[in-house]
Amino acid sequence: MESNMRILGTWVAGVDDKLVVQSEVGTVEIRLEDILFLRHLSEEDISSLGFHSPNATRYLFAPSAIPLKEGERYYQNVWVVLNTVTFGVSDNVTITAGIEAISTFITIFTSERVGPGLMGNVKYGKKLGENFYLGGGLLAAATVGEGISEGNAALAYGIATWGNPDNHITIGAGTGLAAGEWIQGPVMVVGGTHRVNRGLALVTENWIIPTFEQRPPFRDVQTGASYPGYTDAIVRMAFSGGVRVLTEKNTFDIALVTAGQWEEYGLTNFRRASWVPIPLPYLDFVYQF
Repeated sequence: MESNMRILGTWVAGVDDKLVVQSEVGTVEIRLEDILFLRHLSEEDISSLGFHSPNATRYLFAPSAIPLKEGERYYQNVWVVLNTVTFGVSDNVTITAGIEAISTFITIFTSERVGPGLMGNVKYGKKLGENFYLGGGLLAAATVGEGISEGNAALAYGIATWGNPDNHITIGAGTGLAAGEWIQGPVMVVGGTHRVNRGLALVTENWIIPTFEQRPPFRDVQTGASYPGYTDAIVRMAFSGGVRVLTEKNTFDIALVTAGQWEEYGLTNFRRASWVPIPLPYLDFVYQF
């Protein structure tokens, strides 16, 4: 029998040293010595499209609350420079570790002692209902180098996902530290995916990071004028949408990302919106191994 072959079917009987399986291609007899492992699939595990999306645990970067099963793992590459490996420690705990290459090249070709950039994520996810998952985790990133702190960040987050592995939506929020300071406001994310057919899905991931700074009342020492308290606000946003090409083990994402921010300063009533004029392309590849 061909190595690494996977057969989906109904176990009919065992005959001597063989198993008899009724599959899509007919009745198949498999020698016991050729079987690496067996897995029982429930009805919800079996997609009408032949296989579930192999990348249901994440969108482009942000995770869903759907966990990997124990022992499942995949490698992700984003634009060649970011490389991560994700592993299912148990049916509920998923860990990710990654490294990026740009800062390493900066170190090699310039005098700057920067790099590499490292990231890690620990996520807990659990199915609580027929189509409802709840989870949370800790995401951390750091740039290795002398006197480098601007690239260091840590984010604790909670996420909720509605749907099944092929079609779902996730909302999440978190807070943490960036460059050694607390983020002044929640980090919010909304993601979703929709399976169009056997080999194609739509995917979107969107971030909103509002920051607010409360200013107390004050008096101008030169003019003696008094001013009431006010709030300065900056809302940073990033929106993306694209397609996901699917096979049983791999996915390939092609998307466009646009970003910008809204600024409002309470004392002067100054308001301004700035936006990236042209959406930026996003490419990634995920391989299950």
